[in-house]
Amino acid sequence: MELKDILRDILKRDYGIETDAQLMQAIREQKPLDIGIFVSQPASQQAKAC
Repeated sequence: MELKDILRDILKRDYGIETDAQLMQAIREQKPLDIGIFVSQPASQQAKAC
């Protein structure tokens, strides 16, 4: 079984997503994810903050 088939099985089982259209709709409707704690400020902004 290829990776894409495994992922499709997981999407169907866990989220009820069976088609590409359903997947695209779910991606569009998902809430934004704040990744601010995982990234650092660029060096130019760090110098201004000090």
